Amino acid sequence: MDLRVRIADIPPEGLDLNWELPPEAVEPGLNENAEDPLEAASPVKTRLRLEKSGLRVVVQGEVFGAFRVACSRCLEAFDLSVCEEVFAVLAPRGDHVPKERISAADLDEEYYEGEEVDLWPLIREHLILGLPARRICQESCQGLCPQCGANRNLNPCDCRPEAGHPGLAVLEALKDRLSK
Repeated sequence: MDLRVRIADIPPEGLDLNWELPPEAVEPGLNENAEDPLEAASPVKTRLRLEKSGLRVVVQGEVFGAFRVACSRCLEAFDLSVCEEVFAVLAPRGDHVPKERISAADLDEEYYEGEEVDLWPLIREHLILGLPARRICQESCQGLCPQCGANRNLNPCDCRPEAGHPGLAVLEALKDRLSK
């Protein structure tokens, strides 16, 4: 996806960008080189403010949208909303600090080339980082039965929970022998 803004088009008072990106336009860019593809469940919306500071461009605002993901417990698909604050400083590519002298402030700095900045990589990064590692459909989700694999949210199963961890069976037998 190409969301480029010419630096010359950013007025001294700043530029406000309110974009609504349709799901079919967002998905290819989100899933480029992705192991776990994402399905956009709603348009991705952005509220960004761009301001120039010398040759740097300061980007502030937020990105939000919803994605169809699988629950980490029950594997059922559900819509997960993402809302992330954006703050980045975009500097010209040739203006970066050598790696041995990077400070904490440099971690918020990204780079651009030419006369325009492409905001899509920044938006993509914030959307992906806004997704939790464990995606749970609801706090009360009971997940799948470890014995039969049934979704315990839909139907209770008759499986009995295993007594203890199977890897500790040898120690259990040793305990029984020692207590005799």
